[in-house]
Amino acid sequence: MTAVAPPTRKKAHFYGWRIVGLGFLNNFMAVGVGTYAFAVLIKPMTEDPSLGWTRTQVVWAFTITIIVSTLTAPLVGYWLDTRHGARLFAVFMGLTGALGIALASTAQELWHLYLFIGIIAAILLHDPPFMLSATTVSKWFIRRRGMVLTISSMGISVGGLVFLPFTRVLVNSVGWRDTWLILGILVAIIVIPANALIMRSKPEDMGLRPDGDEAPPTWPSEPVSTPTAGEAEPNWTLRTAMKTGPFWILLVANNLSLAGIIGTVVNQVAYLDDELPNSSLADGAVLALVIFSLLGKLPWTVLADRTNPRFTTIAMQLLCGTGMILLVNVSTPMAFAYAVVFGLGIGGFDPLISLLWANYFGRSFLGAIRGFITATNVVSFAGAPLFASFMFDTTGDYRNAFLIFAGAFFMGAALLFMVRKPTAPEAAPELAVSS
Repeated sequence: MTAVAPPTRKKAHFYGWRIVGLGFLNNFMAVGVGTYAFAVLIKPMTEDPSLGWTRTQVVWAFTITIIVSTLTAPLVGYWLDTRHGARLFAVFMGLTGALGIALASTAQELWHLYLFIGIIAAILLHDPPFMLSATTVSKWFIRRRGMVLTISSMGISVGGLVFLPFTRVLVNSVGWRDTWLILGILVAIIVIPANALIMRSKPEDMGLRPDGDEAPPTWPSEPVSTPTAGEAEPNWTLRTAMKTGPFWILLVANNLSLAGIIGTVVNQVAYLDDELPNSSLADGAVLALVIFSLLGKLPWTVLADRTNPRFTTIAMQLLCGTGMILLVNVSTPMAFAYAVVFGLGIGGFDPLISLLWANYFGRSFLGAIRGFITATNVVSFAGAPLFASFMFDTTGDYRNAFLIFAGAFFMGAALLFMVRKPTAPEAAPELAVSS
């Protein structure tokens, strides 16, 4: 009789772990270049006497990037649900991202920056890479979804940890123009080949099942819901999900958190540079934030798979709101206190929100659902950084914007306190009454 390979051996070589690693890499590059490197480059570009740009004008490039990337998200989401969609999209993302970032080094007029960063590089620098990572990882894992989402999201924190000092060194050494060029080359040699060789949309495309489980004797043509905790995984279409109250509550809470996070992260370097005695202290505080956002992922990972992720997400938002209060009252000690509290908070955002969407609405149509959600982020994600920079240019201070972001976090926590998991679509998709 032919022996069956032990489950532990099969799972050790489960291809899904490569997808988790690739998700880490994509998050690392997207946030490292699109958020942290951009944040460091704001002041050097505005201080270039040959340009005469204001901070609001430069941040408009970031805003245009978000608008373009979020409005294309529904198409990307449907693309990710197809057999080869994830790999084709990821390669296209790397190509356009590398081109736009490298071309930014040649910008002489604002519209050049808006074209190269805001449009050409858009789908690499913001939402689509996170949606790509969260969607594919969620399709490859069910039982350990909280853990693997957290692992892939660690790329967000590590991206800041690496690219913040790396970009600062580059700017001081070669100037902002060559910095953009070097960043574009890095994207080309890292993102494109890795995704071309490794990325796959879901385990069924390779004759596998989520979590590396054995295939059943009869292999269906469509994804099969794997039971978790004695219950079949829900598989909502976008249309049926949109008929539920929890869908819209999660959507609003998601947007409120995103506004606070991205509005703060993009402007915090310039703010701390202005308020602290020197740029070294500012960089130290931001690096501390990135480190604690990375360290904070471990407890979120443990809690996510052992408790209701709704409660851990509420705790995350409360921490973020508290961090904003500390930032408003900035001093050198307060800056580092903010780094600890806000860092621990934002470390849990991406895995916890992704886990809620996957647990509430299943994995079969997750790309389409996340695509729609991402498209709605255009107001909060695009508007928040621009709003904060506008407040600075008009009042000379970021504090009022940061207080509004604090309120957004607290409001998001209140909304999540009310949300409940929707019942199965076959039963009653209209309202959610069970936790």
